[in-house]
Amino acid sequence: MSQNWLQLKELGNNQFKNQNYSSAIDYYTRGIQMNPSEPVLYSNRATCFKCQGRYKESVADYQRAIQLSPRNTKNLTKLSSVYILIGNFGEATLLLQKCCNLEPENSSHYYELNKVKKMVEDFEKINQLVKENRWEDVEEKSNTLLQSASSFIELQKIYIKALLELCKFQKVIDYIKNNASTYSKSRDNDFQFLLAQTYYFKGDYDLAKREINDLIRHGYNDEKYAKLKKNIEKINDAKNKANSLFKSQNYSRAIEEYNKLLDFDPENKNFMSIILTNKALCQKKLGNNMDALKDVDKAIEYNPNYSTAYIRRALIYEEFKMFDDAKADLSKAKELDPNNSKIDGYMNEANQKAESARNRDYYQILGINRNATAEEIKKAYRKMALKYHPDRNSESEESKKIAQRKFQDISDAYVVLSDPKKKGMFDQGIDPLNPEVASAGPDGPGVNMHFSGVDPNEVFKMFFGGNGGDTFFKTESGPGSNFSNFKFFKMGGNGNGASGFSAFADDDDFGSFFSSAGGNPFGSFFQQARKQGKKSKK
Repeated sequence: MSQNWLQLKELGNNQFKNQNYSSAIDYYTRGIQMNPSEPVLYSNRATCFKCQGRYKESVADYQRAIQLSPRNTKNLTKLSSVYILIGNFGEATLLLQKCCNLEPENSSHYYELNKVKKMVEDFEKINQLVKENRWEDVEEKSNTLLQSASSFIELQKIYIKALLELCKFQKVIDYIKNNASTYSKSRDNDFQFLLAQTYYFKGDYDLAKREINDLIRHGYNDEKYAKLKKNIEKINDAKNKANSLFKSQNYSRAIEEYNKLLDFDPENKNFMSIILTNKALCQKKLGNNMDALKDVDKAIEYNPNYSTAYIRRALIYEEFKMFDDAKADLSKAKELDPNNSKIDGYMNEANQKAESARNRDYYQILGINRNATAEEIKKAYRKMALKYHPDRNSESEESKKIAQRKFQDISDAYVVLSDPKKKGMFDQGIDPLNPEVASAGPDGPGVNMHFSGVDPNEVFKMFFGGNGGDTFFKTESGPGSNFSNFKFFKMGGNGNGASGFSAFADDDDFGSFFSSAGGNPFGSFFQQARKQGKKSKK
């Protein structure tokens, strides 16, 4: 009898070496039937179960082996390794502590014990990061801990949650199919629902419905399954309607439909990003570039890994002549989508546009023709300065940055075109704000310094009379507001203070404001600047 179970053990060992775990388990099981008190048979079979991901059976066999041989630290260590894999760090700690007590001279036990203690600390840190919504850190630290605790279900779900928050959908799909052991080895409705959610967030609605229908077909009835299925059907129909309006070039109606979709599922970050990006394209088609920028900025906030959003923002930047920013966004898009050859074409166009736009057209900046009168120049500046003042465009860092750039260009354009001498130079093809012109010498070609560094807020303040806009746009117009107290809005018009904001009547009286400048609103300013420039040269 003794010889028979030993032979079966050897046959099982040979099958194990060849990774034929099921066959090895069969031999060990037959050996156990012949000799149920031999711990090595349970231990060997437990190792086969572990290799197959059958952890409950593995734990039971190791426990039986330890019962038969309580001081065998090898089996204690093996059982602790299974507990580590499934995230039961408490049991693993107790077993390794027992090993240290049984063999205090064996340093490897202390080493393994300290590793488990570190895992406990790491898991506590991960849970804290989840509470702080620091998803990139959660992804990184969860992925690291999963290298040791690869079948820790709670940690797997935290890792998947982080990937979903970061809109890394393909990583979730690959992970669930290849690494989430409970899903790949046996049916687990939680992981299958996560897979359905991932397809839904990614926009693969047919695949999402397939997973949900499969869950329902196998008898898993949960209210959340029916809700997700209903959402998939509704969201797909609404999105198709909005996209159809866009394709028919009915951009205003498309924007209305996209706005409705934004209220549909705010938790679906990727969907929100796609809808905002599509809406931004509609805004751009209508010429509303600042509104388009605000939408695409929000899109990138929702999904920082959506390459199309960076492409759309790059094209908006080009409209504002911000070619360095455009190229930076295109580089980011290429990093996210390296196989998209269209991005290379966009980059070439951006480089060409940047080269051709090196010289600014001040008439174009103010939106006037080259025969514009002084009054038309003044009105154009007033309209554009109010529209692009940074305080009115502070919804995001990107929109404020563009507004600051436009505000500077608008101010520079007004500085040049409101001054007859500078305007004459510009009409002859010479930009008086070009540093190369300013370096021509003290006398220069009609000007002895350049003003590319003029503070646009000072220009604004001198034009309107006030505090330069620092707090001008902070409140709504009305009694006691900055609008009603602002000097300009009490000049001319209908005499009702802030109500002049919407009218900008033709009889606005700037005569007294500009009289000291001899009819040129920046005459005295430039005279002072010229004097200051001469002083600095002495």
